[in-house]
Amino acid sequence: MNTIQRIAKNTIFLASSNIIGFIFSFFFLVYTTRYLGSEGYGLLSFAIAFASISIFLADMGITSVIVRDVARDRSKTATYIGNSILIKLVLAAITILATAAIGFILGYPFSTMKIVMVILLSLIVVSFSGIISSVISAYEIMEYISIGTVIYNSIMLTFALLAIGLEVDVYGFAYVYLLSSFFSLGYYALVSLRRFPRPRWDIDLDLWKYIIREAIPFGLSSVFVRVYYYVDTVMISLLILNPNEVMGWYNAAYRMVIILSFIPVTFLGSLYPIMSKLYVSSDKYLGFM
Repeated sequence: MNTIQRIAKNTIFLASSNIIGFIFSFFFLVYTTRYLGSEGYGLLSFAIAFASISIFLADMGITSVIVRDVARDRSKTATYIGNSILIKLVLAAITILATAAIGFILGYPFSTMKIVMVILLSLIVVSFSGIISSVISAYEIMEYISIGTVIYNSIMLTFALLAIGLEVDVYGFAYVYLLSSFFSLGYYALVSLRRFPRPRWDIDLDLWKYIIREAIPFGLSSVFVRVYYYVDTVMISLLILNPNEVMGWYNAAYRMVIILSFIPVTFLGSLYPIMSKLYVSSDKYLGFM
């Protein structure tokens, strides 16, 4: 299979799964907003926005380094998986403490921060899934990511409908995200066991320094993207008295549009591992890409 065919295959797989994911996400949004109402959905949206910004430290671009380096040399797979997991455990602990401290300094109620922390934990779990999905990208077997996307979105919708049936409040609804993230992590763990070498747990501090140093530019890019997408909701929470209802209106409309961002992301996700490999093997084809 030549380069163009691989790009086409991977793009088709990712696009198909994202279209299916978009359908699930659409119904998830419809049912969630109608059930929680503007205030409940506003509170949940704030938690997602706050956690999505604060998660940057635990997800500081390490996955991008994995895709780039493993795409160039697959013999690094076991070492990179093991050490990346260990690095993320340390960063996750720091992120949890920092998020709690920032919430306290900004004066958010304890009840609000409980939801933030549940959502933050779900994002941390997703970031660990990202280690395996980055290796999948490096191996250019995007069909596994496609399946994972469909599984995650379908489970999210299923748990949301179950939560609605059980008539849980917004605090209970936050666990829809956490439980779904664990199911997704389980899927990626199974893929890793079947397709990739077992992780090597030897702590390599030189590799840690290298990964963190190389991840910083990717991490900075991620910070600005996350701030760009989510800071508006945090601003509303700080500027308006009793902001939950306003945040609910704003995010219900905003999420309908932002879901469509999968269109450019899908194509770029297919190109990145191929361009990383061509960077060290063929300037000619890299230029063509």
